[in-house]
Amino acid sequence: MKIHYTIAMPEPHTHYFEVSIAVSEIDFPFIDFKMAAWTPGSYLLREYAQHVETYWAKAGRKKAKVFKTAKNTWRVMNDGASKITFNYRVYAFDMTVRTNFLDSNHGYINPAALCMFVAGHQQSPATLTIQPYETWEKVTVPLPPTKSKKAFTYQVPDFDTLVDSPIEIGNHQVFSFEAANVPHHVAWYGLNKYDEEQLKKDFTAIVDASTDIFQEHPCQEYLTKDYTFIVHILDKKFGGLEHLNSTSLHFPRETFATKKGYARFLNLTAHEYFHLWNVKRIRPIELGPFDYEQENYTRSLWVAEGFTVYYENIILRKAGLIKDGKFRKGIAETITRVENSPGNEVQPVTDASWDAWIKAYRPNENSPNTTISYYSKGALIALMLDLYIIQETQAEKSLDDVMRQLYQVYYKEKQRGFSEEEIKQVIEEVAGKKMDGFFEKYIYGTQTLPYDQALAHVGVKLDSTTEDKAYLGISTSRIAKKLRIVRVRKDSPAYNTGLNVHDEIVKVNDQKVKDLAKFLEDKKVGDQIKVEICRDGNVKKFLIVLEKNPHTTYKLTMQKNRSDLQKQAYRKWLRKA
Repeated sequence: MKIHYTIAMPEPHTHYFEVSIAVSEIDFPFIDFKMAAWTPGSYLLREYAQHVETYWAKAGRKKAKVFKTAKNTWRVMNDGASKITFNYRVYAFDMTVRTNFLDSNHGYINPAALCMFVAGHQQSPATLTIQPYETWEKVTVPLPPTKSKKAFTYQVPDFDTLVDSPIEIGNHQVFSFEAANVPHHVAWYGLNKYDEEQLKKDFTAIVDASTDIFQEHPCQEYLTKDYTFIVHILDKKFGGLEHLNSTSLHFPRETFATKKGYARFLNLTAHEYFHLWNVKRIRPIELGPFDYEQENYTRSLWVAEGFTVYYENIILRKAGLIKDGKFRKGIAETITRVENSPGNEVQPVTDASWDAWIKAYRPNENSPNTTISYYSKGALIALMLDLYIIQETQAEKSLDDVMRQLYQVYYKEKQRGFSEEEIKQVIEEVAGKKMDGFFEKYIYGTQTLPYDQALAHVGVKLDSTTEDKAYLGISTSRIAKKLRIVRVRKDSPAYNTGLNVHDEIVKVNDQKVKDLAKFLEDKKVGDQIKVEICRDGNVKKFLIVLEKNPHTTYKLTMQKNRSDLQKQAYRKWLRKA
């Protein structure tokens, strides 16, 4: 069987890609073409088939019968022809790293959302031809070109590789640099004025620091032996998605222009680049080979994403792009975020990983009360494990040794992902200690992480402060000129008294209030307020006693008179030579 994809965009202002899949050298009575329901790295069924329109097919030179057999499956009947061509159009006007976008300026393709696969032949090689709009001259795709003289035609080893190859089409800017003995290419869209030399310098530092952790770069042996960044600087978009030898980065234009914003952009870059190892090669065993039609469950996203969040700051510190104080501040901010989330006491990080498909990407007004992010909580678990390993090995080893062993043993030698038990075994082997209690309490349970004990070994203290302010426990927003409750914190005065999300706040202490936070500024702990609300047309009144705001802010400070062992451990933690 030979498979060839052609993607055209003759009228980009209509937002339609036109896709043709030619399947030849066949002898089947029918072929099923299937659209993926999700894309790896983004754990939600997005039902990409919903955007497919106007499909038709040929068997040889004759029109072929086409009909749907499932929500994402099109069956093309064959009457003895050796070639079937299936054509369809896809509406593409959703500018995210997980979807497709096409307008009069450029096109972006996430192949999982555009290119169907031939059922039963996901492992078959294929070729791909991109036909840019007539005034567009550039195509950026991390696939090797074919030997054919046909322009913008590429080799596709299998469907998994196609899914992992995002495509930018238009007249975007392109520049390149070399780092870790690997050519790197940057496709840049959305911002004409930027410091290319500074970007090359900072990207190189991130590449070198990341590669140093694993002591080898996977792209040196990969298909194209290079790496591609597709960067979109847009109005309000933020996000990234990792791929086998590339990444797509979306970042807000106004934020990018600020010093703080640029620092955040480097965080995003480091995060997605670390995924080149962690997730794309070091992975939970459940994440590959993929079933693109339904959920692929794992309890280990706290490793896949949480460890990556932790390492994005490790990388920036190693690269010299942030100083020690900024590194510690970032950790303190993550502790503050996690420890002030009521859901941290409800949902173990393993459950958060498992339920990503139904909760993480579908939050509601009660989610902060019942869920925790496997990104931020996973990052703090990585912190604890890193510090624990440094302590137990007298600063000879760190979490880096765990990552290297996972890479060498499970990716390179066994060529598969790791199980829940195997990640625990590797950590225990590197630390030289059993970790049963740690996993039971903090990973499969919800006990508070032992910050003080872990940080003390590197000579760092965790300080906390709370403000003596009156607290009601709700968030409000003005909607259609009405002040409505949009969030109620669990166990707060508002929660325990019975205020609900969607309630309209009519009066407080018999006064109309435009800004509730400002109204409460001069109130004291223990004060009683009268809140009048309207709920579904019914007026209700509540007497509520204000309590002390439980929000705690954390800060990492250096201990005085640190021992030599603490200083050595601190250098190891911050990856200082």
